[in-house]
Amino acid sequence: MGTFKRKGHSRQVWKRLQTAGRRAENKVPDAFKNFSAGWFKSLKRGSDKDDNDGIDFWIETNLVSKPIALQIKSNYNDAQKARIKRPGISVVVVRVSDSDSDVRQKVYRAVTDFVKSSSSPS
Repeated sequence: MGTFKRKGHSRQVWKRLQTAGRRAENKVPDAFKNFSAGWFKSLKRGSDKDDNDGIDFWIETNLVSKPIALQIKSNYNDAQKARIKRPGISVVVVRVSDSDSDVRQKVYRAVTDFVKSSSSPS
């Protein structure tokens, strides 16, 4: 019998990668719990349909009038591929070892970069 392979990884390695991605994704709502700042309004987890479209969260800010789609990745290589594949979604790389303030800073940077790129003439 052959072994299960996905993206060149064994089943055991693939499971660890999925677990790391979920743990990184779960850090985001924890980082914004009881957080208040002038730019931040709310953070909502995406629906199942949103998840199929690559959207993990919707963040509402005072920087733009409509919510911004966020996709959380646990490594830079996957993040770069996601940015190319879905240019309308803001991609944030979150590591399990990041502190809450690191996560908020990364999200803020991604949101402001997204706002700048969407408001600049193409």
